[in-house]
Amino acid sequence: MPRIGTFRAGTAVATALFLCGCHAPDQELAGKPLSEWTLLLDSDDRHDRLAAVRAVGEMARQHPDDAAAVRSLRAALKHDDRAVRHWAVRSVSTLGEAAADFEGDLRDRLSDEISDVRIWAAYGLCRLGKTDEGLPVLADALSSTNGADRLHAAHALEALGEDARPVAEALRGVLGDEFGYPDRVATRFLKSLGEYPKNAAQD
Repeated sequence: MPRIGTFRAGTAVATALFLCGCHAPDQELAGKPLSEWTLLLDSDDRHDRLAAVRAVGEMARQHPDDAAAVRSLRAALKHDDRAVRHWAVRSVSTLGEAAADFEGDLRDRLSDEISDVRIWAAYGLCRLGKTDEGLPVLADALSSTNGADRLHAAHALEALGEDARPVAEALRGVLGDEFGYPDRVATRFLKSLGEYPKNAAQD
């Protein structure tokens, strides 16, 4: 049996609400019911927590009308573990129309202390059509001194496709990036947009 740690406030509330207020059948994923995955968000084992947030996000995606799954995913957005918050914001962006219910939650994550959480929250807002809020955050991350931040931002912008065209100039700023990977993503994406500089060095 997995070890369950001390409840963190956010997910403890979600668990209590799930146990007390949901009368629908408990959906399952990978042999575990939603209620067990929700509990595992507070496991002492980080691998369990990360598996749990991915599972909760997938169940919310498959069943956007499942209030318990939605509550658990919303609680994960405020989790103490930065990696749990990261995967929670990325899961929200896969919810399609149901992601609109998380608009305020994503906006709150724009002030998260962890940069990759801010980046993917901005991506999620862009997916909701809030590019005026999300694109500046992503463009700013491209000039971060942290190579991983630049890579996250480049990947997020590439995933946005045509919607990212307004920040093509910022993407050109990472061409030749010393970290390497942001340059590869930006090059591929700028070429797909027809925005790759004609005088830039070719591979």
